[in-house]
Amino acid sequence: MSIPVTASGPLGYSVLEALSTLLAPELRDRVLERAFRVSGRREVPETAVEARVFVEGALASAIIEAVGPETARFVLEDLEPILCLAESQQPCRDEHQLATVRPAAGADPYSAPTVRPELMETRRPDSLDREHVTTAAPGPADESEASSGVMRRPDTLPQLVIATAAPAYHELANGLPSGVRLLRVTDAFELFTALDTRVAPVWILVDGYRPTVDLTTLATFLPRVPEACEVMLWGFDHDVVGSFVAKRGWRMLHAEEEWEDLAAELTSAMLFG
Repeated sequence: MSIPVTASGPLGYSVLEALSTLLAPELRDRVLERAFRVSGRREVPETAVEARVFVEGALASAIIEAVGPETARFVLEDLEPILCLAESQQPCRDEHQLATVRPAAGADPYSAPTVRPELMETRRPDSLDREHVTTAAPGPADESEASSGVMRRPDTLPQLVIATAAPAYHELANGLPSGVRLLRVTDAFELFTALDTRVAPVWILVDGYRPTVDLTTLATFLPRVPEACEVMLWGFDHDVVGSFVAKRGWRMLHAEEEWEDLAAELTSAMLFG
C-alpha cells in the first residue's frame, strides 16, 4: 500500500494507513492536501491532543467536502480508535488542553475549521464484522467463584481481542468467565481499530500457532502499552519473543495449543490477577 510521506511517527502513519484503506489514492491525497493547507501543517501531528484537533478540524472538513457528511462520518469513526489509543498513551496534563491548542504557524486563522459537535459525539462501538464478536455465556462456575470474595468485579473484566487465523476461535469463549467479550482480528489495522479502552480494559491475545499479526509491526505501532491494555503472546518460543515480554504490558502465556487450556489460563488471570 502506497502512503504519502506526510507523517513522521507511529500515530501519523496509523492515521494515514487508515485513510489509505478507506479512500481511493487520488481522493486520499486530495483530502490530505486540503487538510494540510487549511491547518498550516505539513504532516499529521504526533501528539494525541494536536492529532485530535487536526482530525476533527481540518481533516474532517476536507473529508466532508470531498465525500459528503454521511460518508465522512464513517471515515471519522474508523479514525476514532486510533486517537483514543494515542490519548491513552499520551494523557492530557490539563483537561482544557484540547481547547487551547492553536493552529500551526502559517495557518490562516479565518480558514481553520472549528471542531464539529456532531463529529465529536460520534463513537463507534464496533467497526468490525459482528460475526467476529463472541460473548462468553454465563456458566455455573461464576456463582461459586463470586462467593469467594476474591474474584474481580464484572465491570473490570477485560475485553479480549485475539489476532488469529483460526476459524474456530469462538470455542475459546466456552471456557471464559461470563460476559467477557471476545473479538477476532485478522490483521494489524483491525487490531488497532479494536483498541478502545474506555469501556473496559483490553487484552490483546496474539496467536503464535496460527499467526496473522507480525510482532515487530505490533511493537512499532504500540511503543508503549496503555495502562488499561495488555499484550499476551500464545504459542511462541520464548527465545524468539524474549525481548518483547521483557517490556511492560507484554506477557507470555504457557498454555498448550488447545482452546480449553488457553481458556483456563486466561480465566485464572482475569479473575485472580
